Parts: sequence; structure tokens; C-alpha cells
Amino acid sequence: LVAGDLGPTGQAIPPYGETPFEALVDLYAEQAGVLLSAGVDLFLVESVMAMAEARAAVLGIRKAGGDKPVLVTCYCDDEGRTPTGTDVLACAIVMQGMGVAAFGLNCVDPAVAEEQLTRLHLYTDMPLIAEPSAGLPETLSDGTPAYQDNAVEFAKRVPSWAAAGVRIFGGCCGTTPEHIFELAKIAGDYAPRRLPAPRHITVLSGLEPLRIVPEANFVNIGERTNVAGSAKFARLIREGDYDEALTVARAQVDAGAQLVDVCMDDGLIDGPQAMRHFLNLMASEPEIARVPVMIDSSKWEVLEAGLQVVQGKSVVNSISLK
Repeated sequence: LVAGDLGPTGQAIPPYGETPFEALVDLYAEQAGVLLSAGVDLFLVESVMAMAEARAAVLGIRKAGGDKPVLVTCYCDDEGRTPTGTDVLACAIVMQGMGVAAFGLNCVDPAVAEEQLTRLHLYTDMPLIAEPSAGLPETLSDGTPAYQDNAVEFAKRVPSWAAAGVRIFGGCCGTTPEHIFELAKIAGDYAPRRLPAPRHITVLSGLEPLRIVPEANFVNIGERTNVAGSAKFARLIREGDYDEALTVARAQVDAGAQLVDVCMDDGLIDGPQAMRHFLNLMASEPEIARVPVMIDSSKWEVLEAGLQVVQGKSVVNSISLK
């Protein structure tokens, strides 16, 4: 099988860059269209640094007419967060919701891969991917990187990855054909992880996951960022004082809100623009962005604007089914 590989474009949506989300989708659709015409069997979206990249890539592949399987791998730090602060578990939740065939990590230290994949396999039904680098790199005197794990040492990590539920093995920076040859010899000794039965649990995410399980207590929703429910918030949005409006959202999370409801349905407000701008501002504040968003509107264009920019897996509220 031949996979069409899609990596970071160098473009980013607000608040990390200036590229509109729709434009990022089109960039990936253009690449995916060329790869489809070349006859690829599947797609690998790799080295994901921000959830928007992965979402745009998957949507771009579908926009190009691709119904091939899509695999996604993220980069994360030692704490299991992407460079934009998203927990890889939250990434997996979003990708599973988008119908991705498998999810995992690439370009990470092998020990980090083991630790984070062990977390992931407890919460996702997807097959997992381990594609780490050949250990941590050291810089040589001439400035080039040298990786610690030779082919044999790299392959010795296979049992721990298999125990973490990995079904797809590979290598990233510093690995060679010899690394993959040794890995393949050992990987064949392990039976693939048996995927758990689907669990009918509501799972949402901001930068961090929120699982709404039967034994949980009430879920607290912050409603003060709703122009219909807060005269103060409505006034701030009408006046364009978004910085002060952001403090309203922060106060709700500080007070224990597990979701933040955002509604911009007001005759004096440009709903799509206000929703897009305010959600981008929320995404730039980790203490706010860690909780999921409830996009609240009875207007399709406002819902679409919110869903384009929201980083995690959100709730849509007040939708009209007329």
C-alpha cells in the first residue's frame, strides 16, 4: 500500500496565524487531489502541531473526493501536549469523531510514545500508531543531530509499545531501513490489540478532554458568555470590547464551569464575525481553552463560523430543525 503523506503547511489559523480555516482546508484539498490522481491507497496526516491542522487536513481530503482511510499522528512534548497546548487525548477524541481510521504519535522520544499511548488506549477505540524517533538526539560538533538508539535498541521497545495497544509501528527522525527491519522482526511476535467494544459515552474536548459518564454528577455550563442571558456581555460585544468580554469567560471557568456556552444571536451584532473572533480569542487563553465550547445559535451561518475555528470537540446548542 502507498500512503499519501500530508504534513504541516507552514500556515496557521488565528490565534496562531493569519490563514482563514477555509483557506487551510483548500491547501490540503489541493495536495490531496494530486495524491489521489497519483493513485494513493490511504493518507497519513503527520507531525500535527495543532488540532486545526489535523481537522483541516481531514476535511481537505474529503473535499478532494478522497474516501480512502486517513491515519493521523501528532507531535507532543513530555507532558503529552502539542505545541499549541492540546492534550493528545483531546486530539484523539476529535479525530475519532471525524472518522479517522487510526491515530498515534510521531517524532517523539520512544519513552514519551510509550507513556502517552498507554493513556490513549484506555480512551479510544481506534488502532494506535507508534512512529517515534530513534531516541533523543544529541548535537555533534559539526551541528548535526545524532540519535541514541541504534536499530537493535530501537526494536527492543516494541514489547512496551505493543502492551500500550499499538497496532501500527514505524520510525521517524534518526531511523533507517535497518531500524524498520529490526522492528518488523519483533513486531510479528505480538498479536494485535483487540479493540474494545464501542462505549456510548459523550466525550468532548477543549485543550483537555471531558468525559460525561453515567456516574458523573451534573455538568456545569457557563452561560454568562451568552448575549441573550447576560446584559453585560451583550453590551461588551456590541461595543467591541472583546478583551473585557474575555474576562467573563475566564471568570466562568475559574468558578467551575466545565463547558462555556457562547451565543452571539443579537440583531445589533454580526453573529458569524463575532462568534469567530471571540472563539479565536478564547483559544489563545489556555486557562479558558482547556474546557469545551458550547456553540449556541439558531442560525446556520453562525454555527458554521464557530465550528470552523473551534479547536476541540464541541456541543452545538439551540439548533432549529425546521
